[in-house]
Amino acid sequence: MSDESGATVLGRIYATRFFRSRPAVTPALLEVLRQATNNPNFTLRTFLLWGINEKSDTDSRDDATMLHLSHLIERIASTLRCRVTLTIVLCDTHGLVNRADPIKGEQYAASVQAKASAHGWDVQRMSAIWNEEAISMEMVDHLAAHLDGGSRVAFVPVR
Repeated sequence: MSDESGATVLGRIYATRFFRSRPAVTPALLEVLRQATNNPNFTLRTFLLWGINEKSDTDSRDDATMLHLSHLIERIASTLRCRVTLTIVLCDTHGLVNRADPIKGEQYAASVQAKASAHGWDVQRMSAIWNEEAISMEMVDHLAAHLDGGSRVAFVPVR
């Protein structure tokens, strides 16, 4: 897929009501678009990091966000004409690092998980990913100390 045709496809997905900014069009992103477009057998796996804070339950803002995500997934699927899945990663480790009440955080995470599951989305906990990959806070601190501040989000294929 050429940069121009990739940009055209992305333009149809990146309606202003869904995005504040747009990721860079990389060769990896163009390759995924090429594989996904008009391929009902292709599954585009997406993910979202969901923060944990001091709330103990979901509220109308969470419900509105999930509705927004549903519309976005539908738009991507209808534009590319492929299957799209969403995995929400609950950032429970982030909540603990920021000293959020762990009881409230667990209650909130359970509420988000129930509502996300009702939408048909997979939910994982960041703490489970850290445990599975043997990631420690020291490793995260080391990485954070070496960020240049100019890093920007880009497409990275998931395994």
